Amino acid sequence: MTIGMATTDFWNKKAVFSYVLAVLVFTIHLSTLDNYVPYVGADIKKPLIWFVKVFSRVAVPAFFILSGALFFRNYEPGSFVIKLKSRFKSLLVPYLAWNVIWMLFGWITTIFFSQYFVGRPPSDISLRGVFVSVFLHGDNLPFWFIGNLILFIILSPVVYGLLKNKYLGVVSILSVLAAVYVLNLHYAAFLKTWFVDAESIVYYMVGSYIGIHYFHWFANRSRSKAGIGFIVALVCIVSRCTFDFTANDLLGRTLSLTPFALGLFFAFDVIVTHCKQVPEFVNHSFWVFAVHLNLSAIITKLLFLALPKSIAIAWLNLVITVILTLSLIELLNRVVWRYSPRLYVMLSGSR
Repeated sequence: MTIGMATTDFWNKKAVFSYVLAVLVFTIHLSTLDNYVPYVGADIKKPLIWFVKVFSRVAVPAFFILSGALFFRNYEPGSFVIKLKSRFKSLLVPYLAWNVIWMLFGWITTIFFSQYFVGRPPSDISLRGVFVSVFLHGDNLPFWFIGNLILFIILSPVVYGLLKNKYLGVVSILSVLAAVYVLNLHYAAFLKTWFVDAESIVYYMVGSYIGIHYFHWFANRSRSKAGIGFIVALVCIVSRCTFDFTANDLLGRTLSLTPFALGLFFAFDVIVTHCKQVPEFVNHSFWVFAVHLNLSAIITKLLFLALPKSIAIAWLNLVITVILTLSLIELLNRVVWRYSPRLYVMLSGSR
């Protein structure tokens, strides 16, 4: 296998993998079944809760690991400013743009349609509310991931200093894990107030360590890695089915989600092997991540109002909501690209 082919394979796999992760994040935020609880009971949510617990929760750790690996794959201390400028375009600009869009959406739903968005907290239409919405994603909750990622990138010189030595890097990751455990025990509420997820720095550091020391191995396709990755992912799935990792069980979550994310990534080599040219829509995972929450809430509410209130219809609503949301996001992506390329670049982060 040539280096060029390996690079193509990696970016194809990364595109497919990122799209699947974005859809898994979508499933975490699905509000469809909440509408039906008063009519058919809370048990209707159990299958979705199980799916999110076992499968969907791997998405965010996987995103952070992949982000860290990509940022540090060619990092040098002198390249920090260049990389910071690059991430300004790919992260900060779309972060602020989408935050403004969903802030305005929040104002509209709060003022005119609050009776239909009962699961959504009302927007704070004040100067403080504007600040929180624009700079701390107060009306765009899925973007806590982007906000945290921006913070971690700003701290990249510190991360690199901790990880540049192979052996001390492992010690640093374990030390940060221990520190995060203490932080989550004693300061979890304070951190959440400022939209900081301390646990995610562990996943980002794992990815950064890979990017610094093992990116070539991480990026190249291997049948043996795919097989081992599949087995590791399966073991992690079984463990997550067997054990209930509570809010305070950070160690259990980390030890299950980190290998799960890596195993799943390597298992995707099988998909790349049989998919030499990926569909165009998988390159639009960022749009799925940015749009799914509010668009799906509108679609699922309209279906709920129009259809009977039964268990079978509830699950039909969920399936239709997912399909329609993903289809309309792709349509929106293409319309914006066709009629306003500059806006598209801004919202997509030059992706």
